[in-house]
Amino acid sequence: VAAGPASGPTLATPEPSKEEKNYFRRLKYFMERRFPCGVCHKAFKQSSHLVQHMLVHSGERPYECGTCGRAYNHVSSLIRHRRCHKE
Repeated sequence: VAAGPASGPTLATPEPSKEEKNYFRRLKYFMERRFPCGVCHKAFKQSSHLVQHMLVHSGERPYECGTCGRAYNHVSSLIRHRRCHKE
C-alpha cells in the first residue's frame, strides 16, 4: 500500500524572518532590473528606460513645444502640455 503525501510526517518549513523577506525582495528587484543608474542607483528593466531617465540628471530637455518654446525631458510631458494650447 503506497502512502500518500498527507499520510506521513511532514517537515515544517520555518517562516522566513522579516530581514530575509526584505533581502529576497531587494534581490528579486535588482535581478529583474538589470540597468542601474550610475548617479542615483535606480534600476530599470530596459536600457531605453535608463537612457530616458538619464535626462533627469543631465538637465537636457529635448522635447520642445513649437507654440511657446517650453521644453520637457519626457515626450509624454510635452504631449500633456500641448493640450493647454488647444483650449
